[in-house]
Amino acid sequence: MFVVLSSLIGLFKKILEDKKEPLYGRINYKINLKPVTLQNSIVALKQLEYKNIEDMFYVYSIFGGFPKYYSLLEDTQSYNLNYKEVINKLFLVDNAPLENEVNDILKQEFGKRSRLYYSILFAIANGSTKLNEIATFTKTKAGAIIRYLKDLEQRFDIIKTVKPLNNKKSTKYYIKHPILKFWFKFIYSKFSAYNLKIPNQLLDGIVKDYDSYFGRSFEEISKDVLINLNTKKALPFIAEYISNWWGFKREDNQRKELEIDLILSELKEKTEFVNWKKGKRKEYYCIIAKSFKNKTKQDNLLLIDLEDIKKIYL
Repeated sequence: MFVVLSSLIGLFKKILEDKKEPLYGRINYKINLKPVTLQNSIVALKQLEYKNIEDMFYVYSIFGGFPKYYSLLEDTQSYNLNYKEVINKLFLVDNAPLENEVNDILKQEFGKRSRLYYSILFAIANGSTKLNEIATFTKTKAGAIIRYLKDLEQRFDIIKTVKPLNNKKSTKYYIKHPILKFWFKFIYSKFSAYNLKIPNQLLDGIVKDYDSYFGRSFEEISKDVLINLNTKKALPFIAEYISNWWGFKREDNQRKELEIDLILSELKEKTEFVNWKKGKRKEYYCIIAKSFKNKTKQDNLLLIDLEDIKKIYL
């Protein structure tokens, strides 16, 4: 039996799935290992002496479901550190364990054709999630980057595409790997300062913008919460599809973009623009937040806060 194991997905596919390679067609069985669940990540964090669910979520927003990084916390005796201490110790200080992590991964994956890949990932990490936005950000024609986006999704498994419920032509792109998303958001554009090892300067900038950055991660956490409750049949309905939605409305003769995600509160007004089983559906509204001053009780309203989430995962 010959077992081949690799974390470099692009290289792995080239060796075993490229028709020009000698091992092409010789795979009997392949497993695409996924990141572990949020629940399992929380188990790992509990073993690292974390007790506060909010601190756990902030660390999870950096590492996601990749066991390697939680093991690294243990190896470096990094118990119960808040997210700022984790970032400083593992990324920013001199000889930090993860200081070259992203560059090492991407150099091996992309090879010499790296410039546009890097620019695209930088664009996505900084909020340019649509094709035309990415093209504008990278100063490249949209048609020229489609192949690179396809590579990043299908060949390297670094990004994912998300489409709204009733409009399959509208696509947004997001970085899947949390370490890459973090690095391109906070370090890539400040690489000179990063190489000079000025941790306080870098950390101040990261902390300043981190709550906004964490918002996207909390959407993914919220999605996991809903899936968890749905699996346990703890929702007043059975969910078949959980995702973001976005679209447009006309306001003052101008086209205005709307977006419903998993944590925004202006739900009732925006659901009028979702053309899915309109007039035939029963609507429920769910708001997931850190806390609520008052939990209003309505038959079709779900309010979930950190105390509720603690009961699910802890």
